[in-house]
Amino acid sequence: MRLCALSVLAAGFRLVWRGNTAIWAAIAVSSLLFGAGHLPATARILRLTVPVVARALILNAIGGVVFGIVYWTDGLAAAMAAHGCADLVLSVVPALGRTTVRPRGHPP
Repeated sequence: MRLCALSVLAAGFRLVWRGNTAIWAAIAVSSLLFGAGHLPATARILRLTVPVVARALILNAIGGVVFGIVYWTDGLAAAMAAHGCADLVLSVVPALGRTTVRPRGHPP
């Protein structure tokens, strides 16, 4: 959805700006939308306060800029693969480190 917004925004911004300015403006705005789209997931984990919302928007917008550039240069499939790899590294790999195996006879 965000990448569709990127394309629509870029088309609209091209009516105002020429060249890369329109693309960078579209990437910036759609990255903020990408960050805002992650707020419901953040709200499930933490109470939404101003610092928590700012952190979620900024950190997800950084990813949004990266995925936006990948989308613009390499296409939708590459951006989806990049997002999937980021989810894998940021979510699954740390969860694997939290798994502990205790020998028999040792209390938890």
